[in-house]
Amino acid sequence: MLPGWSRQACGDELELRSPRAVVRYVDGLAPIVRFAALAPGPAARFVTREGEHAAVAATASGARAVVLGDYHYARLDVTAAHDAIAIARELAAQVSFGLGTRRRRIWYQQPAGWLGLARGLGSEWFAPGAPRGGASIRIYPAAPARLAPDEVAAAIVDEQRGGGDDVEVLERLDRPTGVLLRTRVGAHAWRDWSIERVHGYQYTVRLEAIDPDLLAAARPAFEALVASIERVPSATAAAATVLDHWLD
Repeated sequence: MLPGWSRQACGDELELRSPRAVVRYVDGLAPIVRFAALAPGPAARFVTREGEHAAVAATASGARAVVLGDYHYARLDVTAAHDAIAIARELAAQVSFGLGTRRRRIWYQQPAGWLGLARGLGSEWFAPGAPRGGASIRIYPAAPARLAPDEVAAAIVDEQRGGGDDVEVLERLDRPTGVLLRTRVGAHAWRDWSIERVHGYQYTVRLEAIDPDLLAAARPAFEALVASIERVPSATAAAATVLDHWLD
């Protein structure tokens, strides 16, 4: 318990009180939604000490902070006359989900005008106006990297050939953090694969189309999405003293 604070359970919420602020905290909330739907004003993003994505925004009575897990989130509301945003951010930065190193949802800029569908921790986007199966971009979860990008590329080709498909590698391009692989699978599937390894995580994105012209038309959106990917944040050491400077 923090010195100078009282604690009380209020239904599913935990309420903390001090002479300077009232804090209401609840976690296990679902489903994951956009920050804009959780906070009334412009939100400032940050990363918790465990490396989870979070944001804080001003409210009419103080501030609200939100910490995102994989499938749930925590919400922290602060009522205070002064320093509400700083208090909310400092407390939220120390929220612990204990999720550790794992497959993570990738953050990126979605392609404008494309239709998106969630695929677990990944997602898939379909080109505007395209017929069913015309062109799509598949974003796989960031995963702890066990293989080099070249090895991943080779495994992808072997897996497709193992399914009985005729797979032709059309081009392979080296990139600073990985490789770009261009393939034809059978007579009706052209695929570009972006495979990167950064700070121990593998990032894989696939562009697929039913003919090479549709693939070429979709490549600018694919390249822009790959370039916008945010790397999985790193965890940092927790502070030795929690909120001491707010309790003086």
